[in-house]
Amino acid sequence: MTINWNAMEAFSWDDLASSEEWVKHLNAFLDRAKIETDPKKRDRIAAKLDEFADKYSGDELSLTTKLDSAARKAARALRNENIDQGIKDLALATSDYRAAVKELDVVAASLKKEASVLRAESFTSAVSCLSETILSLKNLSQTLKDGDTKDLAAAITESIENVQQLRNKLEAAS
Repeated sequence: MTINWNAMEAFSWDDLASSEEWVKHLNAFLDRAKIETDPKKRDRIAAKLDEFADKYSGDELSLTTKLDSAARKAARALRNENIDQGIKDLALATSDYRAAVKELDVVAASLKKEASVLRAESFTSAVSCLSETILSLKNLSQTLKDGDTKDLAAAITESIENVQQLRNKLEAAS
């Protein structure tokens, strides 16, 4: 995604919430930097890249540092008056950025895997607790067979059925 000039001028880093949005827009600015030839516009893009480095703070410190560094290098490359050197520097900054994004993808995949494991453990724990609850309620229901507690026994039996349905749904979802 290459950002157009008007969108870039109106853009604010403060409007972004997730790291993915920050990285997506940083990529858009880097793409725009590669094609922009007007020195004033290149300087404006450099200012936006510096803003990124000033404002971005992700959860992973080393990754944040790498993204900030890539943005700063790209900003310096855009301000370089020696066009050939600026192009080389911009290519280096882009390479650093791509490496940081790959690292971000690895971290994100790892976090998704951990979340999946935690979710599975939560489901297993809930199913186990519900099974114990069902057993306890069945035992209690069997002790309540005399006249005064028949209504209570019926309510417990109904509750057992509801808890069993919930347990079955959790087992199916896990």
